[in-house]
Amino acid sequence: MVAPSTATNGSSSDRSDHKGEKFVALCTGATGISSIHLVRRLLKDDRFGKVYGVSRRDLYDLPVAHVEHVKLDLLDAQKVKDELKSKDIKDVTHLYQNAFVFSGDDVKDIEINFGMHKNIIEGLEAAGSNLQHVYFNSGGKWYGQAVGPIKTPCHESDPRHMPPNFYYNMQDYCEERRAQGAKWTWSSLRPNPVAGVSRGSYMNITTSVALYAVICKELNLPLRFPGSDFTWNAVNDVTDVDLLSDATVHLSTHKACENQAYNINNGDLFRWKELWPKIAHHFGMETGPNLHIELVSMMGTPDKKQLWDKIVKKYGLISAGWDELATWPFADFVFNQPSDWFQNCNKLKQAGFHGMLVDTDKMYIRLFKEMAEKKMIPDYAAQAKPLGGPVKVEGKGTPAMPGAESASIE
Repeated sequence: MVAPSTATNGSSSDRSDHKGEKFVALCTGATGISSIHLVRRLLKDDRFGKVYGVSRRDLYDLPVAHVEHVKLDLLDAQKVKDELKSKDIKDVTHLYQNAFVFSGDDVKDIEINFGMHKNIIEGLEAAGSNLQHVYFNSGGKWYGQAVGPIKTPCHESDPRHMPPNFYYNMQDYCEERRAQGAKWTWSSLRPNPVAGVSRGSYMNITTSVALYAVICKELNLPLRFPGSDFTWNAVNDVTDVDLLSDATVHLSTHKACENQAYNINNGDLFRWKELWPKIAHHFGMETGPNLHIELVSMMGTPDKKQLWDKIVKKYGLISAGWDELATWPFADFVFNQPSDWFQNCNKLKQAGFHGMLVDTDKMYIRLFKEMAEKKMIPDYAAQAKPLGGPVKVEGKGTPAMPGAESASIE
């Protein structure tokens, strides 16, 4: 389990003890991995009296009776203002801006993602909300690993890379608004890949790994690592989405964390070459020699969709379409990194958050089990055998069975 923040409601740095009033949260991207888990976290926090969830689609995986859903297209500035005014949403104290759209074009990404960021902040202001704090997700892309090899570990004080990068626009906007006299403060976290259970959330590697394993198993194939040899051996980190939620609430409710950005990860590091055999073992599979493939192309062919439809029917899974679940472009990105990919998180610890105690190996297995419980993937321990029989492949590349522990690098 994720260790919660050690902060208490009565700490001198906690905003909630100033007047005793309840906070009101508005979470954008409410059908995405970060906001789904954040909303659940906020609903358990007695400092928050109400939670709004903003999305274009219907909410799922949330206790909808306790969340006020606002259907909203954040790309239309005027409609955002009109809708918030018409619904008389004036009570929001905390904005959690987690909406994200990937276009594949860095310039277009600024127009879309910075646009949503700016539109929701100014929409709430126009509606007359008592906005006190703006939190926004950023990520490891801040440090430039999408551009080329980077130095590691990454520190918050590292210089920016050559833009465009919409994370820069989002933070610059908050800093400029503060300089212009905005009463609200801001904070941000910069996780590398986020791990959790969700459908089609772009930066969630868990679903893609699970679906790749299921397809391989049903085709009688070994679980081959599909990425580059460099990434196979590289040092990585990842962030459990529940840990991310705990840290988000900590930053947004403690004055000592205001107007700053922080790195975050599980607290350990790993190499795919050590983790991959354990994933194979969980799915009851052998590993085989690494085979570098482009998942976007290989997993997007019609035969995969047809096979998935058969798997859904055979194992009684939820009827979400093949294209609604995994995000193969992000999986290709993760599995083809040009350098190590991990961060220094001392700044977050020094800010009073001490929850980074998650065992990454155990986290992935726990998440795969949760996916099976939710009927997103087959539960091979409880269900019938896969469509094909077992296969054993000998060769170079990966160990036959797991045994080595994850790398521990300080």
